[in-house]
Amino acid sequence: MSSAPSPIPLWEPNRADIERAEMTHFMRWVTERRGHEWLYDGLLEQLRTLVVPRVDDAAGAAAAVAATRYPPIGERGLGPSRATGFGVDIPAYLKRANDDLLLAIQVETGAAVDALDSLLEVDGVDMIFVGPGDLGCSLGIDDPKDPELRRIVESIITRSRDAGRLAGVWAANTADAARWRDAGAELVILGSDLIWLARGVQAALAE
Repeated sequence: MSSAPSPIPLWEPNRADIERAEMTHFMRWVTERRGHEWLYDGLLEQLRTLVVPRVDDAAGAAAAVAATRYPPIGERGLGPSRATGFGVDIPAYLKRANDDLLLAIQVETGAAVDALDSLLEVDGVDMIFVGPGDLGCSLGIDDPKDPELRRIVESIITRSRDAGRLAGVWAANTADAARWRDAGAELVILGSDLIWLARGVQAALAE
């Protein structure tokens, strides 16, 4: 994933790699600025894992499901895209598309934590992904190591698992990554491209 601003979809630079290796399980963050049309764009390119940020209520979760699932679960449209073999594979694709997709919604605000039970009741949401940084900011907690923030993140992971959903979370370091895995998270994103780049530069300058 790329953290740098870009006027084109983030999956665009990876298109050649997808074509060569037929790798379709790329994770995709969708920005709120473009709305659910980015969800649709990603699905047309045969992406099977989508993460929607800042979903604060059941209505937002239901909208994400509607945009990414075919009827009767959602309202996604159909066309001759890469995902359907450019129109050649439409019948077979329709049979597998809903099951092949993993849709995650991000819980990263106090409002989302308060609405977690209703979020977990939305059919078609496969994973709850926690963004601890934005969540702490929303809750007025500026220390990522704050025990209360960690307790809330662990609670979200546990409640998601108990509801039969997958749980994911971002981790700033290996200690946090191990903590979230021990709490039950199936997916842990460790750092980011810019974080590792900055740390590499710092290490090089310190030599």
